[in-house]
Parts: sequence; C-alpha cells; structure tokens
Amino acid sequence: MKRKPEDVKKRKRKKAAMLLLLSVFLAAQFGRGLTAAAAGVGDVLVGPEKKAGEEGRMENGSAEEDRTEGESAVDGGAPASEFEEMVGTADLDALWDFIRNRETAFREKQSQKMAEAGIPVENQSFLCGDGFEDQSRQILAMTAVCREYTFYNRIVCQWYADHLWDETYTYQVIGTKYQEKAVGQLAPLCGAAADFMGISGASLADAVERTQHALDGKCRVAVVMENRPREEIYDVDHYGFPVPTEWEGWTQEKRAECDALMELDDASFRAELERLQEESLLPSPVPFYKQGAAEWGGESFGGGTLASDACCPTAIAMVVSYFKGERITPLEVSGRYDQDAYRSREQGSYGGKMCAAAAADYGLLVEADTAPLSEEQILGALRSGAKIVMSMKPGGSGGRYATVYHYVTLAGLTEDGRVIVNNPGISTNVTYDEIGTILDNQSGRGYGIFRAG
Repeated sequence: MKRKPEDVKKRKRKKAAMLLLLSVFLAAQFGRGLTAAAAGVGDVLVGPEKKAGEEGRMENGSAEEDRTEGESAVDGGAPASEFEEMVGTADLDALWDFIRNRETAFREKQSQKMAEAGIPVENQSFLCGDGFEDQSRQILAMTAVCREYTFYNRIVCQWYADHLWDETYTYQVIGTKYQEKAVGQLAPLCGAAADFMGISGASLADAVERTQHALDGKCRVAVVMENRPREEIYDVDHYGFPVPTEWEGWTQEKRAECDALMELDDASFRAELERLQEESLLPSPVPFYKQGAAEWGGESFGGGTLASDACCPTAIAMVVSYFKGERITPLEVSGRYDQDAYRSREQGSYGGKMCAAAAADYGLLVEADTAPLSEEQILGALRSGAKIVMSMKPGGSGGRYATVYHYVTLAGLTEDGRVIVNNPGISTNVTYDEIGTILDNQSGRGYGIFRAG
C-alpha cells in the first residue's frame, strides 16, 4: 500500500527529531565523560574496580604510638652525638611521586587487563569526564591527616594513599562496538540541532568528532575517569577498604584540617607538610631511622626487604650512628649481616649474634645475649649512657611495638624516668614508655647493650 505524502513527511520529521534528541543526548553525555552512552547499547565489559582488603605486606605493624607534647628527653649522661637524623623530605617526595603516578599506574594496569581480554591497545581509549581534575594534593592532604604527618612510614602512607585514590577517583569501562553507526548519523544534524536548541553548533560538532575519534576501530573500549565530590570522599560509610583501628574516620576536625591544607598555595602546602612532619616526632637522643624509609626500604634483605624484615639491622644502625657520630644507614648494616649466620628466613634476625658482630665491626663494646633483662639492668644501662637493641614480642601490653617479633632501640630516659623507644617499624615511631611496658613486651629472644669503645 502506498503511503500518503503526509505520512512520509511525519515519518521523516519523527526520524529527524529522534536523531536530533540523540545528538543532544550524546553531546550532554560526552560532557559528563560518558562518550559510549550515545546509542544506549554499549556493552559494559568491566565495572568500577575496587581493591578492598588488598593490604601490602605489613609485618611490623603495631598499635599507634602515644604522643606527649612539651616533654624533653635526656641522655642519661652519655656523650652527645654531633650527628642527628630524625626526619627528612625524601619520604614525602616518594609519597607525592607515588600519588602523582597512581593514575598512570591505573591506566597501565587497566590497559593490560583489556589487552589480555582481547582488546588491542590501539582500540583502547582513556577519557576524562567534564571537570575531571588532578587530585594528588587532595590525596596527599588526606593521607597527611590520616597518618598525623608521619611520612617516613612509607609503606603505610602508600597504603593509605592507594586506597584514598580509589575513593577519590571513579571510572567506568564501556565497550562501544555498536555505536559507530549512530555517531555517523549524528554528524549531519549538528547544525540543525544547534539552531533548534539555541546552542553552538561548533560544540556539538566537536563532541561528535571527538567521540568518532575515540570510537575509531572495529572493537573499541572507552575508560572514562571521574572525580567524586569531596564530601562523599570524607564520608567513611562509602569507603571500600578496612579502616585501621587507630583511625576513627573523618571527624569534623579532620575535615577542617584537610580543607585548611587545601586552601594553601603549592609552596605553602609543601612547607606546612614538612613543618608538621618534623613536629610529629618526640625528641630522641639517638638518630631515628625507619626500616621502610624511601631511601632503602625496598632493598632486599633475607627473604624480603628492609621494610619487611630488617628491624634488627635498622635498630643497630641507630645505635652505631649515635656512638660513631656519623650517618651509618640501615642499608649498610643490613648488607653486612644478610647472611645465614645472622638471620633466618623463617624466624628473622638472630639479634644477639648480629649485635655482637656489629660491635666488633664498628669498634664498640657490647653485652649481647638472649635472656630477658631485669628492670635494674635496663635502667642502669640507660642511666650510664648505654643504648639497648632489644627484641619485643607480639603481645605483652597489647602488642605495643609490633604484631610480630620485632627489634627496637632503647635510646635513653626522659626527665621523669620513662624509657625513650626508637621503633624502626611501620606503624609506630619514637615513644616514651614506662619501664613496666618494656618488661611486659620484651621477648627474651635477643638483645645488645652497646657502649662506646
């Protein structure tokens, strides 16, 4: 049956109207980054990816340290060292680089995943949604507030930053192999759509052109990056990773602290982080090293790395640096004693043997053994100016120093008689502890009482 001219005109007008709406819809969606939504038939290959529960190797994790302001440390009469090492900027630099490279690392990982699924690299498109911004400062500020500015805890800081990145950035991976036809039909209508909507035809044409370019090929996948609103990021209910027990979530005080950092210019932002980092440590007479520091934490030791396994060499490095008055790093000490005679891949370092060897090598005196020390022995040694490398057990007073057997340095005494503990591990720093806490936590697996030679 032959259609009437009026019916044909109606069908053409209806088709034009549908394509017009589709064109506008494409431009609007593209502005929000959803380039693959134009035809409404995009095949979603991979949804938003989470890493909930993926924690790094944190063998020296422990409860958060006490912080007591305004207290001065004394050295029990020991000769003062001219060399001090507390906090540098290398770990802050490493953390910031890690955050800035996180998007690149994500793209590489996602690209590899798609390539393994049969999507060639040349058919992959990574796009940014409208208003997408680099959020590295936001993540660094949040990590700083979470970690109380202890950036030298490199592994923990990167763990926080990694998960905060996942909460700050969101993305969608959409297959687009059915949309080439729709995009081709839209291009001739850009001018008409602009006239009808009263908007710039160039913007619509540009949207279609960019979409066509992004979807070029037979089998295409678009990965669209977006940012979450800050208030949503702050809301702990939205977090997809386990929150450590020492962090109670984003209180109003923490939000305000983070927002105040974000209001600073770049130079002031960096300067403020360095200042707060320096203030995050209690004073100690002995140079303070972290086994997971950026400078050496990733180097190998035993069956792992310095960050995971070198608590004893790091504790010894602090003591040797103090008595020698020069910078002797954990990397140097661990290199000397990365041997079966001084450490076990299964049980960690043989602390007594390593302390005895270090004293001989560096010209110091040492009393080394594997028996527990008494209160009189510990306090007497520290009052005389000695420094003690001691193994602590997981447990005692709540596993004060680590969740595994772990070596720390007893660096001296405060004016009110508490023990100054330099903890090289991941989660704790310099602490001032009662002698009872030391006695409850010592393991009896190894110690070295060092004195000047």
